[in-house]
Amino acid sequence: MIRTVLGIDLASAKWSSVGSATIEFDDEADAFTSVVAGAIAWPALPLTPAALADAIDAFARRKGVCAVALDGPQGWRDPATPEGTRGVGRRCEYECRTQGKTGAYPRTFPGTQRAWIEFSVEVFANLLARPGVALADPTAAPRKPEPCKSRPRKSQQCPAQQCPDRQHQGAAQAHVLSEPALAGGRIRAARYRLAGPSGRGP
Repeated sequence: MIRTVLGIDLASAKWSSVGSATIEFDDEADAFTSVVAGAIAWPALPLTPAALADAIDAFARRKGVCAVALDGPQGWRDPATPEGTRGVGRRCEYECRTQGKTGAYPRTFPGTQRAWIEFSVEVFANLLARPGVALADPTAAPRKPEPCKSRPRKSQQCPAQQCPDRQHQGAAQAHVLSEPALAGGRIRAARYRLAGPSGRGP
């Protein structure tokens, strides 16, 4: 089975600064089969969190993407974080030494990154509010998706919206979103899910 994951390098100033790429995996051969940079043709609309989420979600569903990794923060530091905890932002940012840090809302480090961080958090929240989108758990063991029962096993998955197999339809729409920092900078191939909580983070 061929599985496709989508990576997004978030930007908030202009569409041309938002990066996108797809990677295809062949489960049976245990190998990468394709990498496409600039995978998404961005719309001619003002760049907003909702517009970006629309474009990502539409592409993921149309192309049968099983996982999405967003390179940007997905939440704020928990204000109840114990005193003495290392770092000014979230733990994952400290461990990955990210350039920007998210403090307890609305504080960011540096302060000049607040607009971009708020933009990124809104994109995550918008995607997670959509049907069939789930948050990836970087600590969970990956599981192989069930092949579609409505047609012979092929190298491509059937589009979720067109598949008559309801069980597969639900699985195909379980989009996985992930913030690479939460998985130590590694993209985990899973379902189409988002990694990292959409609210405040530790």
